[in-house]
Amino acid sequence: MKDPQRWANKFLAQIMHIINTNAKGGLLAEEGAFIDPKKAEENWADPAAVVMLKNGGLGKVKERTAGAYPTGLDKLLQFRN
Repeated sequence: MKDPQRWANKFLAQIMHIINTNAKGGLLAEEGAFIDPKKAEENWADPAAVVMLKNGGLGKVKERTAGAYPTGLDKLLQFRN
């Protein structure tokens, strides 16, 4: 009974990884856009944070589009049952 449980654990862990990595698209930024790049990196996902940019930095930053929900994921979960 270990193998079916290992398969189920790996299966669900893989689905969680796909969903978590596609949850947010990320960021494209040119060098010199942020006053403090390290702080910007730490605070970007915080909706309450203020991320300071240099003058003209707003034109150097673009959000990547978030990945789409993987098609067929619902069918995989039904198959698992």
